[in-house]
Amino acid sequence: MELDALCGVLLMAHPHDFVNAAKERDEFLLIKRENKKRLAGIIHELCGIEVSEYSIFDVQIKRLHE
Repeated sequence: MELDALCGVLLMAHPHDFVNAAKERDEFLLIKRENKKRLAGIIHELCGIEVSEYSIFDVQIKRLHE
């Protein structure tokens, strides 16, 4: 399942719909872990700071308009 499809499913569903959805939950957690690894790599590359992929990231993005 691609990330867009998974997000669409998560947005439409209720939490109790995923109680027995182990495969989908595991796939979501794998995607989340891979994204955290990528972000940790970017932080290290740009800032020289080592962060754990197990950290909690709070990322805010603001799009500026001219």
